[in-house]
Amino acid sequence: MALIIFVLVPLMADQLARILPPEGERALGDATFEQIRGVLDDTGLAPVRVCEAEAGRVALDAMLARLAPEVDSLPYPVRLSVLDHELLNAFTLPGGRIILFRGLIEAAESPDEVAAVLAHEIGHAVHRDPTRDALRTAGSIGVLGLLFGDFAGGSVVLFLANSLINAQYSQAAEARADEYAHALLKQAGLSPAALGTMFVRLREEYGDTSGFVAHFASHPTLAARIAASEAAADGVSETEPVLGARQWQALSGICGAGSGGLLPEAVRKLLGAGSKPGG
Repeated sequence: MALIIFVLVPLMADQLARILPPEGERALGDATFEQIRGVLDDTGLAPVRVCEAEAGRVALDAMLARLAPEVDSLPYPVRLSVLDHELLNAFTLPGGRIILFRGLIEAAESPDEVAAVLAHEIGHAVHRDPTRDALRTAGSIGVLGLLFGDFAGGSVVLFLANSLINAQYSQAAEARADEYAHALLKQAGLSPAALGTMFVRLREEYGDTSGFVAHFASHPTLAARIAASEAAADGVSETEPVLGARQWQALSGICGAGSGGLLPEAVRKLLGAGSKPGG
């Protein structure tokens, strides 16, 4: 059993991820997205809301356009959503679906930090890490289901949704996504150091064991990832922020006034200083 679950299933998942049609990945990502919205709902009344304030959505699209991942490197376009939840997290689903949380945006001190996280998640999409993870999870559950029952039952989909919320990829996959993010940020005229500064601040505030930090800290060590982002930023000259002050304000309010979130302190300072609107 151990050989099947820990050796054979991962090998098969890696092979299947290479040949799975993009349409199949998108369908899996869409179905899991809806499951996740239900899993994260605390009230049991409705799925967690997708944030779609118009100005915030425009700013989010502008951030993605600035990063502009190579179209040839993706078998499908990136689809980016923000969920109205306080979780300090971001993750990627099969089919190029990337999820940011309101809590992550509120915790960021600059739009470049959000862009750095987004670049990391794009790296996972490019390398199809979520699809491999989903196939590994489904394969393992299938094997266990044959032994203990509930094969292809409702608990499989629910477990898969929970697994992807807390996706922890291998050390190689995380390092590869970081390297991709560093290159993508530099290509966009941004500093890779933004990824490290967010790690440093959130580690100091929340520690290494919860929320956003736990999601990103598993492999390799957080200290190593901070050092790698600083090394990647070496020699990068002064950069133009990914969003202007007004755009950053709009993104910070993408979930609307009723979400309970506040504008990041950096936004309030920037606007209070009479900065030029960025868009």
